[in-house]
Amino acid sequence: MSFDKVENEQFFGYYHVELPDHLELRGGDTVFFIGILITLSFLLLAWAVKLNQRIPIVLPKLVMSALQTDQKYKEFMRMGSTASILLLLNYLITSFILLFLALSTIKTLSYDLRIYLSIIAPVGLFALQLVPTYLISFLSGASLPLPSATANTLSGYQVVGGIFVLLAIVWALNPELSKLMITLFALVLLAAQVLRFSKNTYLLLLGGVSWYYLLLYLCTLEILPLFVAYYVFSANFIS
Repeated sequence: MSFDKVENEQFFGYYHVELPDHLELRGGDTVFFIGILITLSFLLLAWAVKLNQRIPIVLPKLVMSALQTDQKYKEFMRMGSTASILLLLNYLITSFILLFLALSTIKTLSYDLRIYLSIIAPVGLFALQLVPTYLISFLSGASLPLPSATANTLSGYQVVGGIFVLLAIVWALNPELSKLMITLFALVLLAAQVLRFSKNTYLLLLGGVSWYYLLLYLCTLEILPLFVAYYVFSANFIS
């Protein structure tokens, strides 16, 4: 790197200051990569809202509803529509950003492992939470409101993705707030899980599933995998 010599006269004489010919990006390539993802997230949200301007108003209200969620969802946006897919992609991208930043505080994790975990965890969690209600319906033989359960899960993650965008911006600009941001990230994700679990449990009870099936399969297929994943992660990667 070349430097320009700048000679400055001071009260006590002369001294030389070396000025770099260009400035280095603070945080290196990682900050640049995170910035691109945040920009992409904004573009996805803007595109989705342009396609359906009712999203910012209707979707948060839908999250607070438990009954006939699929019908209410279809009234303003189809589950497989472009806008719905864009919102889901936004959730996956913002989840990756926040999880990557959280894992970056663990010095024992390699860069590649942080990338892999940040990709696999959000996708795996979303897929895992779509399976239990369908499996319960198959094993119990009960007629369940599966579309509403799916709409509960989908709409919840779409709203969470919007919240995650704000957290990602604040975190990327203020890395010294990592502890606070990790706490907020965990609280938002926990609140979303509790709300989703409560709504779907209510739907299953209305569908005629007994408490035996409910406790056995929901706890086994939803809660137990999370505990196992946490145990494996903490035992192998957290010193």
